[in-house]
Amino acid sequence: MNDEEWLLGGGLHGGKHGMIKMAPLELRLDNDDMGGLSALNHGEIGGPVWFIHDAVEGGVGFSHSIYDHFEAVARRTLERVDYCDCGNTTGCPACLMSSQCGNDNAPLHRYSTVSVLTGALDQLGYSHEGGGITDELRL
Repeated sequence: MNDEEWLLGGGLHGGKHGMIKMAPLELRLDNDDMGGLSALNHGEIGGPVWFIHDAVEGGVGFSHSIYDHFEAVARRTLERVDYCDCGNTTGCPACLMSSQCGNDNAPLHRYSTVSVLTGALDQLGYSHEGGGITDELRL
C-alpha cells in the first residue's frame, strides 16, 4: 500500500470505526451489535467505501438506524475525532481505535478521517463548522 492509499484507507477505516463508536451515543444502541468493512476499491462499488452492518445474524436494524440518522452520527463522530486531544495521527481508543478491529487498527489516520467525514457531509449537503484539527488541515 503506497502513502496515498494508506491515507485514504486510514480515513475510510477511521470513519467506519468512529461511526460505530459514536452511534451508541446518538442512537442508544450497543456498538458490539455492529461491524464494518472499509475498502479502497470495492468490486461492486468500483471505488472507495465503508460499510456498517449489523453483527447480529439476520440483522435487527441497527445499521439502518445509522443510515437514517447519518448526519447526526457523522457530526458526532467528526466532532470526537476532530477535537480529540490525544495528539496521535493514528488516533487513540477514545477517538478511532477499536478493540474489536480485525485489522489491528491499521490503517487509521485522524486527519484523513476528518477529511472523509467532512467530504461525506458536504456531498450530502451538510456543512461542517471546522475547528480542532480541521483548521490545521487548511494551513
